[in-house]
Amino acid sequence: MARPRSLAAIAGEGDRLKTLEALRDKLARSIDKPGISARDLASLTRHFVLITGEIESLKVREAAGKNSAGMADENDDENPVENVPSGPLTPMQELSAGVAAKRMQIVPAS
Repeated sequence: MARPRSLAAIAGEGDRLKTLEALRDKLARSIDKPGISARDLASLTRHFVLITGEIESLKVREAAGKNSAGMADENDDENPVENVPSGPLTPMQELSAGVAAKRMQIVPAS
């Protein structure tokens, strides 16, 4: 079996998804090593779960046509302000709306 490429080489390509997938694979190999301590297993497993969640999140955003920042692509005419969900907002949506409104305020020059 061919030796996997180094994580540094993959990260150097600048593809976030491929880098996270390589990190996931490296973590999986470390978790599978015989004789791993309980402390190391707990830490590696936690990171593995976080990385796999981030990979899934990136894949969902790509499938939805969004860039890695979660924003609509430049050629997308969709206005995110007009797409506010109807009905009651969750606390997180309220917080996000408040932050967005704060960013939109114009600060007078002194």
